[in-house]
Amino acid sequence: MIPLTQDQIAILKSKYEDHTEDLRFRTGQDFKLLSGFVTLNLVLAAWLSTHPLQAMAFRVGFMAFSVGVSGATFMLFVRNTRRRKVIVEILHNINEAFGFTKGNAYGIPGPINPTSNLTTTYWLPWYLAVVSLFTLGQTFVIFSQPYTKAASDEIPRIEVFFCPGMDSVGIPRCKPVSTAPRR
Repeated sequence: MIPLTQDQIAILKSKYEDHTEDLRFRTGQDFKLLSGFVTLNLVLAAWLSTHPLQAMAFRVGFMAFSVGVSGATFMLFVRNTRRRKVIVEILHNINEAFGFTKGNAYGIPGPINPTSNLTTTYWLPWYLAVVSLFTLGQTFVIFSQPYTKAASDEIPRIEVFFCPGMDSVGIPRCKPVSTAPRR
């Protein structure tokens, strides 16, 4: 171990404090993100159970909204996990620089932070499991209600009129020629 100067020790202590605070912040952010996602999905499911969506367009729209929120939540969890891995690696390097991982460095028979204590649990797979399960549950809530064909699902028709002339007031006299579905 190379002896550190007072300036190097101060810088390492400052970096250590900054990165541990960043790690605490990211943990809190993950918990808030997960609880917000769960709350939003529960509120939507409760609302959908009392206000069934009759039109397929509304169902598809709510499903797109649900998938969009899930995708954004997923990406935020992935981003936080990547940053968390970088922070943990920096903290391990700082521990190494202070000699906390070596035995007999500070007159203690063993290391202060043994390497077996440096493992970190990343909760990303569990967070993603929760996001996936709630998205699947939201899909069941949206599409499990009986489907009745709504007026908004019908194909609008175009009426074609033939107007040969005007009546005495100037209003066109028209008669329908055909109706065809709009494509």
